[in-house]
Amino acid sequence: MTLHEAMIKVLRTLPTKSAPAKLLSDEIKNNQLYRKKNGSFADTIQVRTRALNYPQYFEFDGTNVKLIRDPFNTPEKKRQKFWPPF
Repeated sequence: MTLHEAMIKVLRTLPTKSAPAKLLSDEIKNNQLYRKKNGSFADTIQVRTRALNYPQYFEFDGTNVKLIRDPFNTPEKKRQKFWPPF
């Protein structure tokens, strides 16, 4: 799991879909959702940076990270029915 996937997983459980970056990094660490290649956990600065690098998923206001789009929870496109079938 990537760091931004872990962030999405935590944020989607919150009613406001928003949390301070420190709380978010602590939850990721406590639930062991993401580790860096060297085995350490992502810190608050990395969570902030990832939120800024993925503006299509997150808003960052300097303190709070907010989930604005959940790429893993998108409704499936409905099939179009064509009549008569060819």
